Amino acid sequence: MRPSKLITIVVALAISTVARAYDIPFPYSRIANVVSADPLLVPVDSNDVELITTGARFFESLLDDIAGAKVSINMECYKFLDDETGRMVRDAIVAKAHEGVKVRVVIENVTHFTQPLKFYEDMRAEGVHILYATDMYRPLEPIIKELNNREHRKTTIIDDRIVSTGGFNLTEKYLADWTDIHLRITGPVAASYARLFYNYWHYLGGELPPMHIDVPAPAGDVTVQPVTGGPGLSYIPDGIIKALDNAQDYIWFQTGYFSPPDNILEALGRAAARGVDVRLLISERVDIHFADFLNEYWLKKALERGVKVYLYQPCFNHSKTIVCDDEFCAVGSANIVIRSMYVNYENYTFIYGRDYALKMKQMHIEREKDCRELTLEEANGWNWWRRFRQRFANIIHPLM
Repeated sequence: MRPSKLITIVVALAISTVARAYDIPFPYSRIANVVSADPLLVPVDSNDVELITTGARFFESLLDDIAGAKVSINMECYKFLDDETGRMVRDAIVAKAHEGVKVRVVIENVTHFTQPLKFYEDMRAEGVHILYATDMYRPLEPIIKELNNREHRKTTIIDDRIVSTGGFNLTEKYLADWTDIHLRITGPVAASYARLFYNYWHYLGGELPPMHIDVPAPAGDVTVQPVTGGPGLSYIPDGIIKALDNAQDYIWFQTGYFSPPDNILEALGRAAARGVDVRLLISERVDIHFADFLNEYWLKKALERGVKVYLYQPCFNHSKTIVCDDEFCAVGSANIVIRSMYVNYENYTFIYGRDYALKMKQMHIEREKDCRELTLEEANGWNWWRRFRQRFANIIHPLM
């Protein structure tokens, strides 16, 4: 048995001795079970979870947690930009590196090739350990294979005990132009997130994972299940499909973009056909004009299958959430698109229990107040030029 696999099993057993055995009611236990094949992806009870819905609160909590770091700061970043907020985070982690805190940062460096690497290399020179998700100096063949696999997670782990994860990138757009959802998690499940990071860090060429991770003490009463995704992994789409197939009353989604794989589109339709209230909340206009037409192409297909569609008006809603039957909810980095489901490195946090699901439901209801409903009648009335652009966007989007 590989040492890293043995370490993973030991950490999973340690977590199970600290956290109370989870109790997830049927049929929502089916969602948990479809993901739990990996010992680090089992539900863990006794956690505290803060729901973060504004950029101001996200950056406040992140900077406070970084300032309090004593041992380690581990980050996975899709966008870590050289702007006002990006520089604030940079200055904060550099200061901790100078204090002797081990700071590790994984950077997505293919999609955002316009971002000068000097911003990251300057951090490296100050003692921050940087790894790029795609090493452009490797032989050509593995680079070509990996170019399509983007690091899309947005997670920071402080001292293996505080987890900040969800949809917020490190860019000032979230203080004005975009909205999103994020979680701040403390409790025993933090050890699972830490182990997942260390395994990925080692996969990218970093040092071996630590032999031992202290499992944090119970911090609350929320049951949390980390879910990871990437090439060859189907935990995220499998969990979404299982949630759709077991929803009893309603299941509501938020997503930044919508071009689902066929299996999720059909699962949406199956749920709606059973009388489940299936809703998608998505921005009417997103940050990429091309994606507006791609979204419309697939939203029409969802409408034809009985899904209700709500178009968010105030700004770009970058959130990725699920809430179901007042019993299950989720927040993550993965949009409901083929790339996020099967190609990119992504993550989701599944949360079980009535109290937290009701919080997510209320947040969704509040956002729907700023939406207008898209109907199938309206979509059927789109003119030929608009339909042409939708079809063209769908043809070329796998190349994007």
